[in-house]
Amino acid sequence: MKTYTPRQLAIIGAIGMAVIAAIVLGALQYNRLPIFTAQKRQYSAYFAESSGVTAGTHVQVSGFQVGAVTGVELDGARVLITFNVNKDIPLGDRTEAAIKARSLLGAKVLELTPRGQGQLSGPIPM
Repeated sequence: MKTYTPRQLAIIGAIGMAVIAAIVLGALQYNRLPIFTAQKRQYSAYFAESSGVTAGTHVQVSGFQVGAVTGVELDGARVLITFNVNKDIPLGDRTEAAIKARSLLGAKVLELTPRGQGQLSGPIPM
């Protein structure tokens, strides 16, 4: 059995603490790691009112979370909501968007209904 000097024990302890700290930070921020983040595309949609949607609101397709709202801004008499969606979700040229209640407490979600052929190229109309 090999005995370690106090200096070697301190180095081993420092390396162990650094590894544990990296694991904890990775576990708490896993969605920001490039390995786990899916490539996303930016889209936008016009609405008559924003109905409590803010940046960070979930975007769903068929009940599955596929992205998040990135911005809500007033564009004349309409509201322009920008959001990102995973690249592997096909959105056709007639895609529809609706703001729906997610829970009884009033949490909102942006629900997308993919329709049409080709690729969505401009903002989704009201």
